[in-house]
Amino acid sequence: MRKNALINSCYVCAAGAFGTFFRWLQNQSVFDAETGLVNPSALNILVPLVILGAAVLFYFLVRKLKARKLEAPGNIFAVFNGTSILYPIAYFVIAFVTVLGGIVTMFNVSDDLYSTAYSIIAVFAVLSGITFPLICSSHRKRYAPPIICVFMTIPIVMFCIWLVVCYKVNSSNPTIWAFAVEIITICICILAFYYTAGFAYEKAEPYKVLEPGETEDKPEPTIQAPERKPKKPEDIDAVLDDCKKYID
Repeated sequence: MRKNALINSCYVCAAGAFGTFFRWLQNQSVFDAETGLVNPSALNILVPLVILGAAVLFYFLVRKLKARKLEAPGNIFAVFNGTSILYPIAYFVIAFVTVLGGIVTMFNVSDDLYSTAYSIIAVFAVLSGITFPLICSSHRKRYAPPIICVFMTIPIVMFCIWLVVCYKVNSSNPTIWAFAVEIITICICILAFYYTAGFAYEKAEPYKVLEPGETEDKPEPTIQAPERKPKKPEDIDAVLDDCKKYID
């Protein structure tokens, strides 16, 4: 199971690296420096194909794992039960980069029209980075589950605010390519953190986000009235005898 988890993680990192690279190429060569409009380029087709291809490949990867009847961990402590020496190094590096990104954002948006909104996003980014190592080390059970739930809700709130700000900033931008990839990325991150937080809330459904059609609706529970069995003749005679005693 750990090998499969490593394969999934490596796939996500590789797909993210390819997507980032092609998006960087698009930003460097497609957008006109003076007008900001999009010039005709093969990258305008390649970037969405990379996104769709990564989603389709990951879908079939998960289907393959599910066909082998492999079950995902059922609680938050099992999800982050990493034993490799690289595990703590990885989540501390991710946390450091997240906190650093939030701090840099605070200083870079001081003169921006939406500086307050971006500052709020930066604060949530710093909080997400600080709490990320605490979440990843939750298998040690140092914190109560409600605290872990709060920690895992912080990045969801951050990306939701970011999505609203992105819509607001680009509401009058005619160049869709300038913000389309950002919006898609934010939506994917919201879904990813939402379903990961399900483990902390004890409502984990790891396959529902990819295969919604295979989940069966369970009938609502109903309360049945207890059945009354007829009394035996012996019980009736005993009741009559008691009545006669009280009458006498």
